[in-house]
Amino acid sequence: MIHSAKKSVHIQTPYLIPDESLLHALKIAALCGIDVKIMLSTTSIGRWATHSYLGELMAAGIKCYFYEKGFLHAKTIVVDGKMASVGTSNFDIRSFKLNFEVNSFIYDTPTSQRLQQIFHNDLSDCREETVSSFEKRPLVYKFMESMIRLFSPIM
Repeated sequence: MIHSAKKSVHIQTPYLIPDESLLHALKIAALCGIDVKIMLSTTSIGRWATHSYLGELMAAGIKCYFYEKGFLHAKTIVVDGKMASVGTSNFDIRSFKLNFEVNSFIYDTPTSQRLQQIFHNDLSDCREETVSSFEKRPLVYKFMESMIRLFSPIM
């Protein structure tokens, strides 16, 4: 889905621990001028691992947002407002390769546009993570992120 994007890729997930193929797909899309936005939960067990990928993603031009109105449990991706996926799968290695997850793939423009509108509405309850604020995080956070990233293939 990401490789077929022409205009936008919008993702909502509580956990973002991408494998190399997902990481490359997201970065390539952003570097090609596609509007890639990722909305994450502010609190999650995989927070340290998720944060270890944000600098790399933002350097490629991906916008990262933290949902602050509670725990974000949505697991959706909407591409160009024309196709979407909704399901139980987080955007992490375990969900993609190990867990028995169920996702629906939606190739219906009105439904996909409705999911995209929900994403845009949820942005009002988010704070955007910027490269500047991300670089200013405490050294202990950077250390924790680096250590936890080593275990990301099993998270």
